[in-house]
Amino acid sequence: MIAGAQTYLGLVNDKTKIVTGHGPLASKADLDTYIAMLKAARDRMAALVKAGKSEADVLAAKPFTDYDKKLGVTDQASTNFIRVVYHSLADKPGAKIANQ
Repeated sequence: MIAGAQTYLGLVNDKTKIVTGHGPLASKADLDTYIAMLKAARDRMAALVKAGKSEADVLAAKPFTDYDKKLGVTDQASTNFIRVVYHSLADKPGAKIANQ
């Protein structure tokens, strides 16, 4: 997701209007903010995976609560995003996860 968003960032300028999948039109600055959020989410999750946390542990920790509040997402959307980010890192060869 990060690489794709960064590719789009290289294609837009300050006058570009981005039609999002959900929500209002976005700008180049909005896309830059989104990329920063994705990187922060990746880094937080990487620390949890490195610490050996299971998917259940990570879900209980709710590592993206600040973003959930800011973006106004549902509990289900938050859970789905946590699982996607978790598995994008935990399922890589060499990841050491507890209870697996």
